Amino acid sequence: MKGMWIILCLSALAPSLSAQEEKRQLTIEEAMMLGQAKSVASMENRNNALKSYWRFRDYKADRLPGISFSGTLPSLNKQLNSYQQEDGSYKFIPNNYLSEYVGLTVRQVIPFTGGEIYLESNLERMDQLGAGGTGRFLAVPFTVTLSQPLFAYNPYKWEKKVEPLTLETITSE
Repeated sequence: MKGMWIILCLSALAPSLSAQEEKRQLTIEEAMMLGQAKSVASMENRNNALKSYWRFRDYKADRLPGISFSGTLPSLNKQLNSYQQEDGSYKFIPNNYLSEYVGLTVRQVIPFTGGEIYLESNLERMDQLGAGGTGRFLAVPFTVTLSQPLFAYNPYKWEKKVEPLTLETITSE
């Protein structure tokens, strides 16, 4: 029985063994070109060039304005707050409210100073729950913020010098 299985397996493998890769002769130049194109060093150089390209694209994208949107879905808050009364005793009063928040921020890097400028806008609504509850809005149309380190290293200035050289060096190889 074992012999039958061995014969069956060999007969199944026989066509694949006989259909070996076609042999061809190469010139020395073709062999060198093939070796250079498929070598590990060649693949490493291609990957380094690709990595450098995407790093440079990331560097350029960091200089573009960035927009972020933030918000809070309706948030229910239930609290008991203590208030001191005129006679000196404390009374606990429930404070229940529902709040929502939406904000939009635009950020721009200032490469020559190393700072960042932000333009922000937000809207908040708070609904007091319970008897006599009211709804109120708080809107901040815009806020301008400048974040400027005074005695710190400026990474943007250095990247402006280094990143184009890195891309040029890798792609020229």
